[in-house]
Amino acid sequence: MDEVSRLQAADPDTWIVIFNPKTTCGWSKWLSFGHFKHVAAMAYVPQARMWITYDVGRFGNRVTLVPKGLEHQFAEWVEGCTLVVMPKRPLAARIPPIFGWCVPSVRRLIGLRGNTLRGDSFYRHCLRDGGKVISDPGIFKSTPAAPG
Repeated sequence: MDEVSRLQAADPDTWIVIFNPKTTCGWSKWLSFGHFKHVAAMAYVPQARMWITYDVGRFGNRVTLVPKGLEHQFAEWVEGCTLVVMPKRPLAARIPPIFGWCVPSVRRLIGLRGNTLRGDSFYRHCLRDGGKVISDPGIFKSTPAAPG
């Protein structure tokens, strides 16, 4: 397998979109009308046995890798959030992004077309486009086994 094929094979085909009703950004609280104030994403990459997270904030984009088995580290991050499993769409040529906050960035990450700019409309868009709400994200609430 050549390098490009290997990298494409490690590109997640399913993402979990995290719809958060809270935000830590003061001005975003006022500009984010509706229930959801922030959006982020995470995916499992089986080839690497790692979780990858993608979070857009006012200080830039943050990508984090977490090894399989340490999913409990996400418990605080996803607490109180609505999680939607989304299949990634094939990449297509698009107009370069104009907006760079969380909703347009995550929408582009998972390959959804459209012009949703706010969390609530993006949530509805995900559900219309095949997203499934995770009713019991128990994997992220488990605690690690006690040592020895």
